[in-house]
Amino acid sequence: MEETKTPYSVQLFAYGFLPVGLVSITLKLFNLVDWSWWWVLAPFWVPVALLLVFILLLVVFGRIKIIKK
Repeated sequence: MEETKTPYSVQLFAYGFLPVGLVSITLKLFNLVDWSWWWVLAPFWVPVALLLVFILLLVVFGRIKIIKK
């Protein structure tokens, strides 16, 4: 059986952002930090927001051609 490789973006999330997010949520739930929930959940939404901004910039500056039917 052939072994499939996990994409780098999935590895980065699983080993980078996910543990940081879980630790920050735990700290917030036990009242050990006085951060806003926006910052506690930032490890989950910031990478998605940056990716969307990057894609938008590529579309705006014409690097990605959108096919018109």
